[in-house]
Amino acid sequence: MKTMMMKLLGMAVAVLALCQHSSAQNDDDPNGPREPGVAIRMYQIDKQINKMRPLVKGQTPNISKVVPLLDLSDSRDDFKPMEEFFLLNATGFLDVPADGKYEFELTSDDGSILYLNNHEVVNNDFEHSAKAVRGSVDLKKGLVPLEVKFFQGVGNAVLTLKWKTPGAKDFVVVPTSALSCPEGEVRVTSPGVKQIITPLERGRPGDGQPLEGVHPSFTLAQARPDSFHPRVGGIDWLSDGRMVLCLWDADGSVFLLKGAEGNDPEKIEVKRIGAGLAEPLGIKVLHQDGKDHIYVLQKQELTELIDHDGDDIIDEYRCVCNGWNVSANFHEFAFGLVYKDGCFYGNLAIAINPGGRSTKPQVQERGSVMRIHPDGRYEIIANGLRAPNGIGIGVDGEIFVSDNQGDWLPSSKIMHVKEGAFYGQEAVLGDKAKGLKVTPPVVWLPQGEIGNSPSEVTAINIGPWKGQMIHSDVTHGGLKRVFAEKIDGDYQGCVFRFTQGLEAGINRVRFGPDGAIYVGGIGSTGDWGQEG
Repeated sequence: MKTMMMKLLGMAVAVLALCQHSSAQNDDDPNGPREPGVAIRMYQIDKQINKMRPLVKGQTPNISKVVPLLDLSDSRDDFKPMEEFFLLNATGFLDVPADGKYEFELTSDDGSILYLNNHEVVNNDFEHSAKAVRGSVDLKKGLVPLEVKFFQGVGNAVLTLKWKTPGAKDFVVVPTSALSCPEGEVRVTSPGVKQIITPLERGRPGDGQPLEGVHPSFTLAQARPDSFHPRVGGIDWLSDGRMVLCLWDADGSVFLLKGAEGNDPEKIEVKRIGAGLAEPLGIKVLHQDGKDHIYVLQKQELTELIDHDGDDIIDEYRCVCNGWNVSANFHEFAFGLVYKDGCFYGNLAIAINPGGRSTKPQVQERGSVMRIHPDGRYEIIANGLRAPNGIGIGVDGEIFVSDNQGDWLPSSKIMHVKEGAFYGQEAVLGDKAKGLKVTPPVVWLPQGEIGNSPSEVTAINIGPWKGQMIHSDVTHGGLKRVFAEKIDGDYQGCVFRFTQGLEAGINRVRFGPDGAIYVGGIGSTGDWGQEG
């Protein structure tokens, strides 16, 4: 078989947020006697690990001491006599001088995590060489419980905590004057190997384990320069072959990429042509009347991006349709974008509370597939969805969508769009859903085994997979393949792992004009990124 090409577009960007962490604990009393510095406890383990693992409770450390700063390096023998295969836990208090937003930079080799007030602020986990990751948090003046977890595998060992206080220009190592721990914090130690809790191995890749790389029928190439780190919300192409991307970032940006089909990432030209969009998670270029027309689906509207003077900068953001309702809830995304038979199609997510439970009450018409006409009219054609991040043209030129697991949905799934269909999520319809016949999916995606957050769906018509579909996954990562057949008017099928081992969870997948598969990665907090 001829080797085919897969092009990697997005990468995992280190984006940090304040989120609850239940295992970080510090029971020390800040009102008791304290001394400068932080208390560190080091635990010898007997195996290589690639991410932070919890210790079995009740074990005493091998080493317990107080250090003035979290600025440790094996080049200064700061970890002696430990050299490899150990965990380090640093606890104490951070003396916050004034209310405000504080930025932190945690550098480590290997993995580390910073907690303040038992909340994760910086996650620099996993096995890696020396790397700095930043995060920020609003803090009140006074003492804040601090905890840093660190693990060391083999090779060099580094652990440094810096901060940038409100109004400061640069990051500096957190000084001893801002660190304290209970007086007499050094604890009882004991020699020997300590036990950690590791997950059960479930066999070889493909047998409950993630795949380790790209399908052997494909070669992998990077479709972005090293300096460009997009969180890809949508991919399409202009008629001259240039790629156009919308980004799920703070700026709501749209970019043009020239040369993405080549094999030299540094020759790819990147230009931002638009910004200011609200969570654009779908883009479509229509080639009409000898011109390219760019459409982007934002949270609150379908927008045409118009370049009047031909300088590749958007001059006008024309609202095509904004008829659907949107609240301030963070989860009311609009996912898209598909164009078929003269109309656009997109999906509307429901509102949820932090943690995933559906919000009550819901904005009506959410959790649905909508059809938008060029004149601005829109209509809901199917409902009962939760977080339908994926929509695309699949088998037989039909539209298929993906939906993400949650209440009323025991597992994620891929569905054929049928007018009037109800897909089972009752949060929006409430009592009106009682008695409605649930339209079954083409395939269920066993949660955690082959899918967690399915995203874009597209047909695959190359190699032995002609007439099948692939879809991307953000949290489980990579691409999955769906074989579907139509029986008595309905599609049914089965799903296979297809490719993983990429540098981020995959949010969008499209075939380019050069015949390559382009995958757009995304890396963020929560479910918007692949672990590791």
